[in-house]
Amino acid sequence: MRVGALASQPSGRSRRFFSWHVIAGLCVGLALAGFGRAGTSTTVYYVSPTGSDSNTGTTSSAPWQSVQKVNSAQLSPGDSVLFQGGQVFSGALVPESGASGAPVTYGSYGSGSATLRGGPDPGGHGFSPVGIWSNPGVHDVVIRGLVFDSGLDPSKFTVRNNDGFNDWGGRTHDWTFDSDTFRNWFNGLNVAGNSYNYTVTNSTFDRLGLNGVVFNRYNPTGGGQTNLTFTGNTISNWGLDPNFSEGKHGVYSNWTNVTIENNTIHDSTGGSGVSVRFPNVKVIDNLIYNSNTGISYYDYAPSSLVGTVEIAYNRIVGTAGGIWIDRNAGDTGTVDNHQSFTIVNNDIRTANTGSGDSSYGTIGVQYTSGSVNIENNILSPFAGQTALRIDNLPGGGLHEQNDWFDVTSPLWWYRGTSYSTLASYQAASGQGTGDLYTATSGKIAADNTMAPTSTSPGIDHGTTSVNGLSWASTCATSPFSYCGTAPDIGAVEYSPPRGRSTRKASG
Repeated sequence: MRVGALASQPSGRSRRFFSWHVIAGLCVGLALAGFGRAGTSTTVYYVSPTGSDSNTGTTSSAPWQSVQKVNSAQLSPGDSVLFQGGQVFSGALVPESGASGAPVTYGSYGSGSATLRGGPDPGGHGFSPVGIWSNPGVHDVVIRGLVFDSGLDPSKFTVRNNDGFNDWGGRTHDWTFDSDTFRNWFNGLNVAGNSYNYTVTNSTFDRLGLNGVVFNRYNPTGGGQTNLTFTGNTISNWGLDPNFSEGKHGVYSNWTNVTIENNTIHDSTGGSGVSVRFPNVKVIDNLIYNSNTGISYYDYAPSSLVGTVEIAYNRIVGTAGGIWIDRNAGDTGTVDNHQSFTIVNNDIRTANTGSGDSSYGTIGVQYTSGSVNIENNILSPFAGQTALRIDNLPGGGLHEQNDWFDVTSPLWWYRGTSYSTLASYQAASGQGTGDLYTATSGKIAADNTMAPTSTSPGIDHGTTSVNGLSWASTCATSPFSYCGTAPDIGAVEYSPPRGRSTRKASG
């Protein structure tokens, strides 16, 4: 089946993760039934508003009653605490450590998910409410299928750190958040710079005062800060608090060894959908719309840390700027950008929102001493906006080819000079082999699927000659695979239609 049938199919993400959820649910059920690792506990504790903290808590007919009782319990690795689904609990949750292969798990039982409103932080810092408060060094924790909702207006926080999750003391590691919801907080997750090994999957972050999730927000040069997997999540309506004027982002990460993949990130009052500050990061297959900038990089890394940033197969729609690579972080003591960037197979369609970020263009590179590869992208600036902006030639070299500029009158900015034709830009830069210049009218879907039609000139017009990357001609439903003689330009392969190409934006 080809593109014409896409609209009637379920969303790519729901199809992609449905089987996983079923299997995961069965596995969790077996684990909670007592199939634990030898030498660890598998006790399950239940919590219900109709229970009593004097109960044993080990059966759903004799549950505990309060979050406070959970926090004071002596849990062992492998134990689980389940809150009654559909019920609301007050108090900040303070998890205990598990062990490698035997985490302490917090979740729901019965029908639906339990909601935790949070409460004053137990650390005495005056942050109230906080949904989850982690003591320093807590590790091997799973938070699954819970809702953390302060019930407050996120536009009216006057102090920081009223967060859904906050590990104020840091050094936490091996945490998993799966199928959770964080709503009405200052930040959904606020993870310290000396923590590491975090996995966040299939979760929802909505109505946030500042950022959706923050990894190393306030300690950019601390130890740890490595190994983050952030996949299959939805972030919406962040940056709602007018009391704070700094950049507000959907995902903010200063960590290394990071994968940000297959997320839907949309609707903010400022900042970037994804903003990363350290190298060795992959930002792949995300749908980002209605923010100031889609994806940005500002270098916080010390000069000793040199790596790559891969930005691929993303769809960026209705933003003022598309992808922006800044010279540095703009803060005192930071150094010029010294990372290398690979920007391939993205679809970017900007809008004139009045934001100053529109000066970045659909793809903009201010400077880096590393190399920059820009290939196979569809770049659709709004009328009068620069399609491709290269302020300074990257120290490690620029390689731009097989991109599709699809606006009636595109502009190119190259090293201080503006060019109004593709030929003049190519002559000045020595770049642009295989570039296309034609309007997309009738050739790319008008909605956020960005699915190509049979008349799209980008079909089989991409290149696999990109340093450090490889494609497979397998017609698989994943990035870096293609049908035909070469990859298509853009994030969506024409045939067969990728699952993600059906994931539409709403609102």
